[in-house]
Formats: sequence, C-alpha cells, structure tokens
Amino acid sequence: PSLREIIRLHGSAGAPLEVAVSVLHQAARGLHDAHEAVDSSGSPLEIVHRDVSPHNVLVGVDGFARVADFG
Repeated sequence: PSLREIIRLHGSAGAPLEVAVSVLHQAARGLHDAHEAVDSSGSPLEIVHRDVSPHNVLVGVDGFARVADFG
C-alpha cells in the first residue's frame, strides 16, 4: 500500500510512532540515494523527485518503504 492508504487506514489515530518514523526515514534515505546516484563513469545522474507525497511512498509487505514515480 501507499503511505496515503496507510494513513487513511489508521485514521486520526495515525500509525504507531515507530512505524511512521521508520517509513519516513526509509523514504528520505531513498531520495538521498537517488540524488547521489552516479553513472558507471562517476558522473552524477542528477535525479530529482518532483512529487514527494504520501501516494508516492509505497510500503512493501517486507516493511520497507520505497519512493515511486520518478517520472
């Protein structure tokens, strides 16, 4: 599910703090990794995500968050 779906599922109570922090940390790490990505010669790929929002953060059944829709 996307982070948007998880937020909707938990309503105003929200997800447990540990889960929320973990998902946000993983999404931030994924964005950082994308921004720092280089090609085989070491040149920056200059990847920028222009729509970071809850529906673009996917959480797998393995518990790992992934940022989607880089365009």
